[in-house]
Formats: sequence, C-alpha cells, structure tokens
Amino acid sequence: MNDLAVLVTQRGQIKAQLTRLANYLRDNSGQNIDIDQIQLRSEKARQTWEEFQRVQIQIEEENGVNEETEKYRSDFEIMAKCKKLVKVTDCATIEDSDSTKNSARASSKISEMTNQAFVKLAALQIPQFSGAYTDWASFHDIFSALVHKNESLSDIQKFFYLRSSLSGDAENVINCLQTTADNYKVAWESLTERYDNKKVLIQVHTKSIFDLEPIKKESSYQLRRLVDALVGHMKALETLGENPRQWGSLLMHLIVSKLDTRTMREWEVRSSKTEVSNISNLIDFLQSRFRVLVAVETSQQINALTFENNNRKINANKRTKSNVFAATSEVKCYSCKQAHTIYRCPSFLGLTISDRIKRITELKLCKICLRPHNDGDKCQSRRCTICSRPHNSLLHLLRTDKPVRQVASHNEAMTATTKKMTKIVTLRS
Repeated sequence: MNDLAVLVTQRGQIKAQLTRLANYLRDNSGQNIDIDQIQLRSEKARQTWEEFQRVQIQIEEENGVNEETEKYRSDFEIMAKCKKLVKVTDCATIEDSDSTKNSARASSKISEMTNQAFVKLAALQIPQFSGAYTDWASFHDIFSALVHKNESLSDIQKFFYLRSSLSGDAENVINCLQTTADNYKVAWESLTERYDNKKVLIQVHTKSIFDLEPIKKESSYQLRRLVDALVGHMKALETLGENPRQWGSLLMHLIVSKLDTRTMREWEVRSSKTEVSNISNLIDFLQSRFRVLVAVETSQQINALTFENNNRKINANKRTKSNVFAATSEVKCYSCKQAHTIYRCPSFLGLTISDRIKRITELKLCKICLRPHNDGDKCQSRRCTICSRPHNSLLHLLRTDKPVRQVASHNEAMTATTKKMTKIVTLRS
C-alpha cells in the first residue's frame, strides 16, 4: 500500500468522524441540549478539523488538486461550519445556564480527552489471505470488522483494501474484476462463495489430523507441536458442527501411532488394559508428559552449561600455565645474564672444570641440571654420561692418576658430550 492510499484512507476516516458530529448536532438541536456533550464534541471537532487540514495538504502535495479533492474539501468546509455552530451553541448554552457545575464537569472531561489524545494505539494490520481454507474464517472475521462493515469507507476503498490483502489462489478469484465501486460486492461475494464451504473445511481439518508429523525421538518441542496442532484442528471441527471426541478408537489409534516409543510405552502403562480410553484422557496425558520433558530437558541444559563452563575454566588455566612456562623458558643465562642458556654460555664453557664447579656453587644451582631449585627436591635430570655420578657432564673432573691414553679418551668424550648437549639445547630452544 503506497503513501497516497494511506492518506486517502485517513481522510475518509476523518470525514466520517465529522459527519457523525454533524448528525448529532442536527438530531439534538432542540431545547434539551446536553451541555457536557456539546463541550466534548466541540473540542473533538476542532481536533478533527486540524487533522483533516494536515492530511489534505499532504494529499494535494502528492496528487495535486483535482475534482475529487475539491469535493472532499467542500464537504469538509460544511463540517467546519457545523463545528462553528457547535461552538456558538456551546457559548450560548453556557451563558444561559445558571449552574457552574456542568461547566466545570465539561472542562474536566475536555482536559481528560485532551490527555487521552496523546495515547495512540498501534495500527491494526489486515492479514494476508492466500487461499488456504484453514485461514478463511479468521481472515473473513478480521476483514469484515475492519473494512467490510466500516461505514466510513467507500466501496472503492474497501475494494482497494481487499485486493491488497489477497495473494495466490485467492487473488486469482477476483483477478478479472476491475477495481470499481460496483465490483466490490461482487468480489466479496465471490470469495465468500468460494471459501465459505463447510464441507471442504471439515475435510481439510480432518486430513490435517491424519497428516500430523510423527515424533521420531522423545522431545518436548515435537510433543508440544503435536498436541497444539491436534487440539487446534479438533476445536475447528467442533465450531463446524463436528464432534471429533466421539471418533473413538479410530482417533485414539491415529494419535498413539504418532508418538515416540518411550511416550507410547508410558501411555500403555497408564491407560486402561481392558477398554479403549477416550481422547480427553490421552490429551491430558500428553500435556502432563510435555511438562515432565520440559523439566528434564531444562535440567540437562543447566548441567551441560555448567560442565561447559568448567571445561572453559580448565582450558583457561592450562593456557595460563602454558604461557607461564613459555615465559619462564625464555630465561637468561644464570652466569652472564645473556639471552641463552648456561649450556651454551661461551664464558661458562671457557672455564676449567674446577672453575665451573665453583661458579655453579656461587650461583647456587643444581650440579645435575644446572638450574635453581630447592635443595630438598630430588633432581630427576639425567646424570653424567661419562661416569653416571650425580653431576652434570660439564662438571666431570678428570682424575690425574689415569694414563695419558685414558686422559685423551676422556677429553674426546667431554668434547663429544659438550657438542651433544649443545645440540640438544639448540633443539629445545
């Protein structure tokens, strides 16, 4: 619906309000004039006239001034004269009145109506009708209340609203009719004749019950959807004069066959073992079963959420420890404070074995792993690869009483060990 059509509709509604004011004034122009009503309707006429002026200006800006627009303005100018007459009558009545009580009450009501004028309800939307028989009843009642029985709308406006509310097969029913005032009644009667078919509606709701989607797995959502659809179609059939609750074992078997295995087993345990239960007992059981499943699934979701939060905390702690380890693994040399480990320190490796031992003792480092830790903690690092004693291979002392050949082999072993440990440290770093 475009903006111009909305403005035209508003103008028609405003015209209807002023028409009712003029009719009231004409019908109550005798001596017994209600002062309260005159005051209230006078104020309402002023507000309505201002609203018309605003809408009329917008229509003329959109569509220009034509014969139809001038006709509307002429009619509304008559309404404006009636409004002035109401004011004159109001003033005369107030001057001739010996009582101030009615005037005070009228002022109070005017103030109240002025305050209420600022409260605007949301506009009612006409639903779309695509030709589904199950939607016809609701569309018929809503459209009749808002448009078809609305005396403030002309037939051409009603036809415009009707066309904008139809789609699909329903739109094709009146597609060949031109949008004229005379064709509106024809279009409405055509739709009513096509879709206001009791037999077809009964068949549609009955088929919908047979076509209900089976529940494959125990689920509160699927069970709730099944129960809502079943109850809805049964109530629709009852409004059409049918009594599906008396269908007996046929309907019972149909509904039970749609249930999942666990729900079906639970029903067979609770229901009568010798006679067929009625549909009301089955519906009550399904609704109770739905509440149980909702409680169980909610509890499971809470437990799962708690477990997930715990896992997140554990993973966060692991990442923190990993970061701490990464930070500590970048420690500088204990001996020269440079960016390398003591195993690769040139100044440390350039010392004699005795000086290395003294340096490690000064730094209070472990003689096995060459790292600081508590004296009470037993070091689990690998011992000397030459003599297997509890010291690092870099701190292995040569015994002076050994033959020269043995000393040479010892030096070769020390050199190999140093290269091997340097390679390991390089790989680790």
